[in-house]
Amino acid sequence: MNIDHISQSLAFKYISAVAECGSIRRAGELLNVSAPSINRKIIEYEAALGTKLFERSNKGIVTTEAGRILISHIRQQKILLERAISEIGQMKDGEKGHIRLSTAEVAPRMFLADEVASFQACYPNVTYDVNITGSDKVAASVVSEEVDFGIAVNPPKSKKLRALCSIPLFTHIIVRDNHPLCGNASVDLEECASYPLALYESRFDSRPMLEQTLMRRMLHLAPTTRSNSIFILRHMVKETDMICLGVLFPSDQKFRHNGLCVIPVRSREDELAATNLELIVNSDRALSVASQHLVDRICGLLSGIGSRGRGFENALSI
Repeated sequence: MNIDHISQSLAFKYISAVAECGSIRRAGELLNVSAPSINRKIIEYEAALGTKLFERSNKGIVTTEAGRILISHIRQQKILLERAISEIGQMKDGEKGHIRLSTAEVAPRMFLADEVASFQACYPNVTYDVNITGSDKVAASVVSEEVDFGIAVNPPKSKKLRALCSIPLFTHIIVRDNHPLCGNASVDLEECASYPLALYESRFDSRPMLEQTLMRRMLHLAPTTRSNSIFILRHMVKETDMICLGVLFPSDQKFRHNGLCVIPVRSREDELAATNLELIVNSDRALSVASQHLVDRICGLLSGIGSRGRGFENALSI
């Protein structure tokens, strides 16, 4: 095969566009190039390869196995090139960069706020956009490339998303440290029915799983207080026999902190256990140098939390 690099680069551009658009005509409209020119270049490249990249018919165009292999290679090369360009920019501008991050609220509450502050101290010229939202919106913003990476609870599965690291989360109750339930290593949802209930209402934490579990068990727990503020619920719990239900932590062990007792909720057949906090990126995009540095630090931190099962008590101080 004898193809000059300029011609190959153009062919790659056309092949990627056709695969993305699903037709040569739409690829031409996207690139502002005539469809016959695109088709001719692809046919020339197929002839040089000795195999077809696309099957053409009246119903449209379908990528062959050889085409899928080549397109995967093209995308990987694009990612590597984008990263190289980013690194060159970092070399030219020094330790600068802009990080766009979307996260579920549980992450800042446990570790992210402290980690970003620590990173800023090390790299004072880096700027940030940090958006706190629900996990579905976190995933959507990563797919649409509105952000560099996201941190979400059980993000939806997608070919566009890749998880770089994760830790399991477990549902807990919070009570004052002299509460009758504080002597238990764990509690069942039925045990909570005897006490006033405060429900931690986060859009992206454990509420959907709790609601499904309560319906499955035909349990009706009527909260006397609902709030999305740990600060408010923490103070209410300290003064009464109230139970705060629905807070996620990366441990299945009971612990005490600042006059509070945090107890894991027992689940039947993993009703509440299949919960993960994941750092996700777009599969087709390269991270900037600044984003990659922060991601590496966060993944290292999550690895440590996961192995110790501790290191998250500050979440109760917010």
